Amino acid sequence: MADPSCAIQGNSDLYGLGIRIGIYSQWVSSWLRIALDPRSAEEVHGVNAVFVFAVLVGTIIAHRDGNVRLVEVHIMLQVGLGFFLTVLSTFGIRNWAASRRGAPVVLRLLDRRNIARVLSRAAGPLMSAPGRLYAQTVRPRARFRSCLEAEADPRRASARARPLDVLAGMKSEHLSWLGVLWRVVIANILVAFNIFTWFRMSQDVEADTPCGPPTVFLFSKLPLDQQVVNLFKAASVIAGIYSLQMCILLLLCAGFMAGMIFLCVLREQLRRQVTKRAKVVETLNSAILYLMAVRRYMFMGDSEQVLLAEEGSVFLMMVACIQIVIFGIEFVQSDTISFSAIMGIIISFLSPGTHKVTRNEGGVDERGAPSSRDYKVMVTVSGILTFGAVAFFIASIELTIIWNDITGVNVVRDTGQLIPFTIGCMSLCQALKGIAIMLLKKMFPSWDTQEVKVEYLENGRIQLGIVHVEAGRKASVQAAEDAMQLLEVRSVGTTEGSSGTRHS
Repeated sequence: MADPSCAIQGNSDLYGLGIRIGIYSQWVSSWLRIALDPRSAEEVHGVNAVFVFAVLVGTIIAHRDGNVRLVEVHIMLQVGLGFFLTVLSTFGIRNWAASRRGAPVVLRLLDRRNIARVLSRAAGPLMSAPGRLYAQTVRPRARFRSCLEAEADPRRASARARPLDVLAGMKSEHLSWLGVLWRVVIANILVAFNIFTWFRMSQDVEADTPCGPPTVFLFSKLPLDQQVVNLFKAASVIAGIYSLQMCILLLLCAGFMAGMIFLCVLREQLRRQVTKRAKVVETLNSAILYLMAVRRYMFMGDSEQVLLAEEGSVFLMMVACIQIVIFGIEFVQSDTISFSAIMGIIISFLSPGTHKVTRNEGGVDERGAPSSRDYKVMVTVSGILTFGAVAFFIASIELTIIWNDITGVNVVRDTGQLIPFTIGCMSLCQALKGIAIMLLKKMFPSWDTQEVKVEYLENGRIQLGIVHVEAGRKASVQAAEDAMQLLEVRSVGTTEGSSGTRHS
């Protein structure tokens, strides 16, 4: 748009230069940190999830106030999708695929012979589909009965996969279930807002800009006309179908755990009130007997059936209520599922590195050990794909701003831009520092086996020295104990333990 009248005044509080640089730096630093230390995935994903949540909240509020155009919402959606498609993962599948245990599994799945075998197995059922459809329509009862008998087989029931088992196999061992749920919820919010954008806001795409439809980047320069909008609609619906089912399943599991906690807390409170359980239960059972005797006494006669149908149900309801109270008392005294056990499960769900799925085929090659070659291949492929995705989203955001002549967003002058700019740059510096330390340790292996020894001698004098330790000792518990002993501060003037050389 060369015409100055077609320029769009941008919103620097949403996608100013400082915010964009901070986000790009966060992408690169997250990629480097997870590649160098996979155990930091939980922390990195937590920070990135907060970034995406803040972007979504700001965009939704700006849309509510009517301060953003469709092309600006598209830019913010590119930021959110860029996080999830580059460095932010829900279950950590990308991290698992690039690990030593996941790389052989992924490469076996992508093997040409394995793909041909899967296609050959699928060709048979596809060819016999008309015959099966005819059998199901002509003999529906017999077909359903045979399927029901097959599913009722105990061996079939024991081998049937549970949804949570499938999700547990997908989750990376360095992530916690609470973090997975949090990121899945954020992903669904992003997908829902994406669907709302392309089905609701795109209705006035022609009138949204002063000089016709805006221009976006999708591997080339494309006008945001109805065809491109329809493509975005289809992609948003597909993403919604994929993410919604995971969110519903995880929310159901979380609701079940919350219900169990509520029941256990209720039981602990009732247990303090009900101290004489046997006497109370005996009294309630006697009340049931009295109620049943009164009903029999009142409704004996020729009209017993009619009166029983109309008014005897009141007694039955009272009996049912008493039986529920008895069940509650028995539940109070039951210790089959204690509150501490439920809390232990919750704590394990909040912690990464738990609930690993151990299967024979899980990431082990045919020789019985993870393949170093497969691991290097997957790490290289993962790095190339991540770098390509980061480059794509950066190009998409920057070219969209340039092509649509969006002004006022290419300077860093607001406090709202300085905060994410500083956070992103410092995160990138931390990642680069980790790379520098790793390279220096490889270039000079002896540096990794040196420790500083500090001793407090008599008369307040301090002795410093450098000692060499074994290479693998730092990672052990003994190394931590030795370090604590070396750094132990002793009172000035004591004479014990001062066997080292004294300096005057």
